[in-house]
Amino acid sequence: MSHGLTPKQEKFCLEYLECGNASEAYRLSYNVGRMKDSSVNRKAFELLQNGKIAARIDGLRAEAATVAVLTKASVLNDLSRIKDEAMRPNEEGLMTKPEAAIKSLELIGKHLGMWQPETQIGIQINTDGREPFEKILERAIIIDGGFPDSEAEKARQIGVAYMAYQRGEILPNPLVIGGLRADLFSDAPALN
Repeated sequence: MSHGLTPKQEKFCLEYLECGNASEAYRLSYNVGRMKDSSVNRKAFELLQNGKIAARIDGLRAEAATVAVLTKASVLNDLSRIKDEAMRPNEEGLMTKPEAAIKSLELIGKHLGMWQPETQIGIQINTDGREPFEKILERAIIIDGGFPDSEAEKARQIGVAYMAYQRGEILPNPLVIGGLRADLFSDAPALN
């Protein structure tokens, strides 16, 4: 082994990082046979006091933290690319995949700690001095329940509203999202 550790010491370091319990890591790395728990605890403590082992554990923690940061960055980058692709307008000027865009934004927002349990998903866009779409969604009336595919329908309606906003159309105030689709009633205005 490199780092000047025996194979059992290296295993102890890895097991300790895995379980976070020095005594358990000692049991998994050494033949404890009929050792008393107090002996295992003492031996595990002694290993943690060893300078080489402490340095190796610190090094492994640093490596794990670097990998975690790189993994998070990669996931956030992928989510951002998915969001961008999903929000690209199709031939009709509508979002290609509003459900994927909303899910990507939701996951990015969760990672950034933006969503409280009752907070609605929003998109902040304000390129022409109008009220940001995010503010319109904050005032929106969100109706839960209804049909089995109500979540997909809400995502579709948000996508339709967003595309209308992008085209400069005036949205209803307040915007109503969810519930029964407006096109089910002949006299109700629809955002289609």
